[in-house]
Amino acid sequence: QKYDKNKLSTTLTPPENWNQDSATYQLHMYPTQEFFDVYSTRNPYITSFGAVGAILLTSALFFLYDLIVRRDIKSKQELLRAKRAFVRFVSHEVRTPLNSVIMGLTLMQEDICTAMGFKSIDELKRENADSGSEDHIPSKADGDSKKGHTQGGNLQVFTLSEEIHDNVLRAVDVLNDLLNYDKIETGNLKLELVIIPIQDLIENTAKEFKVAASQKKIDFSITFSGIDEDLKPVGKELDETMFPKTSLACRTIGDDIRVAQVVRNLLSNAIKFTPEGGSIRLTGHWIQPVPTKHETKTKEVQFTLKRGEEIVTTPSGTLKISVADSGAGMTQQQVKTVFADGVQFNANELQKGNGTGLGLHIAKGIMELHGGDLVAQSGGLGKGTVFSMLMPLYHLPNSEEGGLPEQHPIAADLEQEVESTPLRILVVDDAAMNRKLLIRLLKNHGHVCVGADDGDVAVEEIRQSLKDGNHYDTVLLDHEMPNLSGPDAAQQMRDMGCDVFIVGVTGNLLPDDVAYFKQCGANAVLPKPFKLAALEELWAEYSVQQRVPDSCGPIPA
Repeated sequence: QKYDKNKLSTTLTPPENWNQDSATYQLHMYPTQEFFDVYSTRNPYITSFGAVGAILLTSALFFLYDLIVRRDIKSKQELLRAKRAFVRFVSHEVRTPLNSVIMGLTLMQEDICTAMGFKSIDELKRENADSGSEDHIPSKADGDSKKGHTQGGNLQVFTLSEEIHDNVLRAVDVLNDLLNYDKIETGNLKLELVIIPIQDLIENTAKEFKVAASQKKIDFSITFSGIDEDLKPVGKELDETMFPKTSLACRTIGDDIRVAQVVRNLLSNAIKFTPEGGSIRLTGHWIQPVPTKHETKTKEVQFTLKRGEEIVTTPSGTLKISVADSGAGMTQQQVKTVFADGVQFNANELQKGNGTGLGLHIAKGIMELHGGDLVAQSGGLGKGTVFSMLMPLYHLPNSEEGGLPEQHPIAADLEQEVESTPLRILVVDDAAMNRKLLIRLLKNHGHVCVGADDGDVAVEEIRQSLKDGNHYDTVLLDHEMPNLSGPDAAQQMRDMGCDVFIVGVTGNLLPDDVAYFKQCGANAVLPKPFKLAALEELWAEYSVQQRVPDSCGPIPA
């Protein structure tokens, strides 16, 4: 009876297989204790509990992992917010006072130029470099000895102010490097694409360094004859409808401001590391595209320009721009690491402790965003260095042939005076010194200016100007102000129907800040310290002119 519950029975003689009168035999099987001892097991229980335990443990681990990841993400977000807040604070608090210094020095230099009979600061710089004198410029100081003495004194003050100006710009460059480095590392560096006649851009940018090279007695030359030599097969062996015929016809699509930034970085480094009496050669070459075996036709590329135009074009080779100097040179190991962030070689001796070591890292990142590259070569220490920009060229209609217009404000000849009609400008800045200096700087160039010390004051001024029909041509808005910020003021101006040209002038240059300013209605954003040339480029780009009556929309009731 102990094992009755475990009994198993089976019929050995099923009725359907046997005669009806046959006996039925059944087999009954009972397990024994010995059987239980051999075959009994707890494995199903153990397996079940193990599976449940594994599921619970896995769930706990996933929960713990998720908690750790969430905390890590939150801490990184908080760190990023803290970093951005710090960068925003430092940028604003440093750029604002430097803005006053830069504008004050610019005003002083313009007054000196006027007193000495020069039309512009650049003209005086060129004359000073050509004369090779620290205190006398023969072409502008002729006359009696008293006049010559005054001219010499003015020149000494001008030279001193220029040195101060350069040192202030170094501080600004450090801020710019940190900001650009953050954009490169986070992938937030956005390119504003335009069609660039690349030779014009490079030549005009390089001209900025002729004075600095002359002051160090450096033989500085610019030649693009190598490009024309490389392009000779075009029209003979190569299809002239697909490739440029001359260096002047070379076109690329990119951010002209960023490309010029790379050129400036290479040339400033070359001048910095080239000793007095050395040489710098800026040259260009065209590299013919080499089709692969699988290419049956040239691949088309599509671009969206910053004004929203869509362009479909084809590559037409690569432009190689090289800057070769006779300076300090590098070892092969240094060449391998020169583009890493924060790299400086013998900084105390060669750079006198200046610089951040981020310039070349940023420049290479900019070139890579353009689909190009930046490479370095050197024969060794004391044998100079060659940095080469590789820029893709594209088949684009030439504006002279009735095609697409050029869209590169920087490519205008920088030596020509910017001739524009006087504009009526509203200058809005809560810093009284910045406001006064900016108004004076603009007035010196013939513009009519009105000041406002806060965003709400500016909005009321615009509202009143719309009622009176005395419209403004441009509004320059600071970002951070006590009562109403620049973006909020721009938004209110747009809400009342005014389409005045609004430019943010601010030290808050993080991508989010700039995008928000434009989202609120600003046409463009300029960084502090303020540069009048940058504003004039915007005026030319957006065709800003004196506004006629009723050119702004009506005021909402």
